Amino acid sequence: MSLEAFTFIDTNGDGLGDFGGADLNGDGILDAYALDSNFNGVVDQYAEDANQDGFLDSVFIDNNEDGVFESAIWDSDGDGVMDSFLETVSQDGTDPGSSEAGQATDPSPTLFQAGFRGP
Repeated sequence: MSLEAFTFIDTNGDGLGDFGGADLNGDGILDAYALDSNFNGVVDQYAEDANQDGFLDSVFIDNNEDGVFESAIWDSDGDGVMDSFLETVSQDGTDPGSSEAGQATDPSPTLFQAGFRGP
């Protein structure tokens, strides 16, 4: 994933951009978001509002900050509720070992889960 289209802001004043947004389809409305939740300079969460209804449709999480998103949660039926997940379990941090998918009941605590709903 390229972050060239993202504009980042520094929310904690450390000089590193840790929250970013992008208008991926060029209509003037932000529809993708990137977050460095632990302020270490590595994007560890990425989210999209693909249908621009004001609710995030998918959130991707890099659990070990290796640049690969190992977990995803998404709204499979468009009702504004994240209800599905896929998690790739990696044995050594680089090579996917197994995958688990199912209904999301308690997504990873993120800025997005805490009430952020897009623009």
